[in-house]
Amino acid sequence: MLGLLGAAATTLGASFEPLRLGGWLLLGSIYLSIGTLYLTGHAAYLFRSVGAKLSRVDASKGTFSLGVLFGMNVPACAAPLLAVLLGQAALGAEPSVARGFVTLAVFGAALSAPLLLALWWPAARRLLDRVSRWADRVPVVLGLVLIAVGAWSIYQGLAL
Repeated sequence: MLGLLGAAATTLGASFEPLRLGGWLLLGSIYLSIGTLYLTGHAAYLFRSVGAKLSRVDASKGTFSLGVLFGMNVPACAAPLLAVLLGQAALGAEPSVARGFVTLAVFGAALSAPLLLALWWPAARRLLDRVSRWADRVPVVLGLVLIAVGAWSIYQGLAL
């Protein structure tokens, strides 16, 4: 019975191979496009405002609203942790609401720690001011990194 289950899982997994190839190529093309926009100085197209403008939010409610908005935001770098938690629950590993809470709470605290450090420690604020002087170089470096990742992703897709 387990052998049949293994064969079924392999068959099902193999059916996703074309999707994986397409994913490598699609994401690689997106990375290349965004990297090229950054390198050519046309990244402003990526920053168009969608939705309500923050200038329309009442100042007394604005701070609370922004806190709630940013608190509910899940950064992309948290996706692997969410996938692990979902996978554990789906595979029948002892799903623990407390474990899920602690895992992402520690992640969120670590993500916010540099901001708290800059808020409470004047030397950290001065360091951020010095680092911010390099901000004009960020689009070029980001563009080069995205183009490299895009080229690698497309290569991976074609090598399959």
